[in-house]
Amino acid sequence: MSANYLVVDAFSDSVFGGVPVAVFTDAGDISSGQCQHLAEEIMPSDTVFIDSAEASSGCYGFRFFNAQGSCGAGGHTIIAGLAALKHVHGAGAGAKLEQVKIDAGDSSFEAAIDTGEHKYPFLWRQSLSPEFDHFVPDIADLARIIRVNPDDVNTTSYQCFIAACGLPYLIIALKSYEALRAAELNTTAWAESSLPEALVDRILLHVPSTGGLAADFHARLLRRGDAAHADPAIGEAMPAFAAYLCEHEQVPQGTHSLTVMRGELNKRQSFIHLDVEKGESGALSLRTAGDAVVSASGEIVNI
Repeated sequence: MSANYLVVDAFSDSVFGGVPVAVFTDAGDISSGQCQHLAEEIMPSDTVFIDSAEASSGCYGFRFFNAQGSCGAGGHTIIAGLAALKHVHGAGAGAKLEQVKIDAGDSSFEAAIDTGEHKYPFLWRQSLSPEFDHFVPDIADLARIIRVNPDDVNTTSYQCFIAACGLPYLIIALKSYEALRAAELNTTAWAESSLPEALVDRILLHVPSTGGLAADFHARLLRRGDAAHADPAIGEAMPAFAAYLCEHEQVPQGTHSLTVMRGELNKRQSFIHLDVEKGESGALSLRTAGDAVVSASGEIVNI
């Protein structure tokens, strides 16, 4: 059995930008074990398996895998899947793809593809039910955990705490882009701190965007097991980040639009647009949007 796939550069409007994601668009007959092998074979990032690109009901089954096994939905994988659907259907798909539903097994999402000239043509929506934990180590310990100076941590505009919309993230505000790029995990300091390793295993860093870029924040994800200066996809962290921002008292009720950038200034960059609505009762809803480009196609000749 053979299978065709596309490589999609998610959260980018040009090839070789954003996060590369492999998407199989006719994967209904591919087993979970085969998905695992294909994810290991093709991409260092996540791989998307769409049961079929033809869905008369407008509902598409998505599965997500990485080298470690089945994984949850992330912003970059959903955007990549939507871009692959548009590519397969062609530019003339029109209203057929304007409103679609994604069935990801244990969750489902409303999504859309803008067939016009919108800056962020691919989007998906979700309701957030966040959990927070404000009991975190002091600033000196946090600085040691990410190998920066305590003065690099921004405690004036933002707090540092754990936010979870599914996966938990310790979110730390920094003062400068330079500190964000220099940061790396100090696992020894983490083990010696008051932060249980079993509670959270990933840290999201953020700073106000600089350099005239079309973004409000620059963000970087630190995860156990990654290389010291790795810059993995941050799409999966955006629900937690949106909830984290809304947890601050200075953020009023209403809809807030922002763009988050990932990547070095002179290398692959991702631009993720978020519209988060903070309701009267504290209810949160999030719309994640972005661009994506199909950069390559390929075939696995023997599964």
